[in-house]
Amino acid sequence: MKSIHTYKQLFLVLSFAFATAVVTGRIIKPRCNVPEVGQQGKDVVWVPPQELVDTMLAIAKVTPADYLIDLGSGDGRTVISAAKRGARAMELNIIPTW
Repeated sequence: MKSIHTYKQLFLVLSFAFATAVVTGRIIKPRCNVPEVGQQGKDVVWVPPQELVDTMLAIAKVTPADYLIDLGSGDGRTVISAAKRGARAMELNIIPTW
């Protein structure tokens, strides 16, 4: 017969494993705020047409010597267009998960 001490240890181990899984998101899937075109509310979605992106990059005179960082890049069209011009480019999207 197992002692109470063994059951306490097992309970603590399982509790720790469950808490770790919850914290790392392995059990509870985080809710993502995915903005959509035409959405109402505090999230602003700006989807520029490709010709506007090309115009912005031309005005900025983006060259292969440049490193572009696009904050809140959405679908990444500015980053992709800059990369096609030879520039190094990186996008940063911050999507709240809780």
